[in-house]
Parts: sequence; C-alpha cells; structure tokens
Amino acid sequence: MVFGKNLGLASLQQAKSFPLPTKLANTSIQITSGSTTADAIMIYTSATQLAAILPSRVPEGNASLTVT
Repeated sequence: MVFGKNLGLASLQQAKSFPLPTKLANTSIQITSGSTTADAIMIYTSATQLAAILPSRVPEGNASLTVT
C-alpha cells in the first residue's frame, strides 16, 4: 500500500476483472530493485491510497518506487 496526496482520482477505482492491470485510472507503480524494474499489479487507486501486488521477480532489498 502507498499513502499520500493526489495519487489518483478523488473517488476509489478498483480493478474489476482478471487479469489485473498494471495501470488503473491512469495510475501506475513501477519498482526498481538493483537491475530489475517491474510494474506493480494494481488492485485499487484513490486520491490518498494505492494498493498493488509486487511481482515476485523483484529481488529483496532496497528498492525505489515511482507512482505515475
């Protein structure tokens, strides 16, 4: 989960079908750990909170997260 301000639309937007998207209501999360970069799988987005699944191919350790 990511908490903040102005992350997405004012109202909650949820993924409604499978496969789950990597972009939801024009919101996405990208994770970089070492030399691996991956798009998170979005569950929901709102103005103050995002929820996504971290792909298993991202290695453990320090990482950077970019919300677009």
